[in-house]
Amino acid sequence: MPPPCDIETCKRKSRALCHCCNKNLCPDHLKEHDDSINSQIHPLVDNINNLDNQLSALNVDEIIDKCRQKLDKWRHDSHKEIDRFYQEKYQELQQRCIERVGQKRKTIHQIKLKTNVLIQEQEATYDDISSLKSIINDIKRDIDQYEENGISVDVYPLIINNNLIYIENWIMNEIDLSTLSSLYRTIDCSNNDWPILTSNNRFLLLKTNTYHEYDHIPMDIVLQYLILYQININ
Repeated sequence: MPPPCDIETCKRKSRALCHCCNKNLCPDHLKEHDDSINSQIHPLVDNINNLDNQLSALNVDEIIDKCRQKLDKWRHDSHKEIDRFYQEKYQELQQRCIERVGQKRKTIHQIKLKTNVLIQEQEATYDDISSLKSIINDIKRDIDQYEENGISVDVYPLIINNNLIYIENWIMNEIDLSTLSSLYRTIDCSNNDWPILTSNNRFLLLKTNTYHEYDHIPMDIVLQYLILYQININ
């Protein structure tokens, strides 16, 4: 003889066992139960369509422009830093060139003084003349090279570290819905009668206030992304 329908207010005999909630239901309540489950699909479809519409309505160009502002600011700040560094080195170049001319002018002035002394005293020797010629030739060679080539400026390429700018690579965790198993069990409880859950690698421990007992459920039936229990709020 079939057991009675598990719905408390129903006195009819059950005709089927619902494997979703492990309840014996009469034809009417089985259909009602099935319709209730199926009705929950439609809001999900609406949510999915809303997300699809929201994504389609996105103005990607506006998002790119908004994010590009950081790149533009970085470029502007980098140009300012390069200009600052350039001006610093340009001033250093000016100073070195002026110093070089000043050093040669000082050397020439010293030679003039020494030459004037030799002329006044009329005591120049061959060694003095040879030394003066050597110094004059050295100064002329330096001035000629300076006039033609200036001073040495070694410039190295600016190396940009690619890690200076990080752009997020958004990778969503994809869920393979085909791997999800069916619902193991449904627990009915009121709004003020939420079960207390805890778990380890093997069991899901649940305390129900209705029966004051603990149900140990193997964790190998727990879905990878979802808790296996569906809690119906009365």
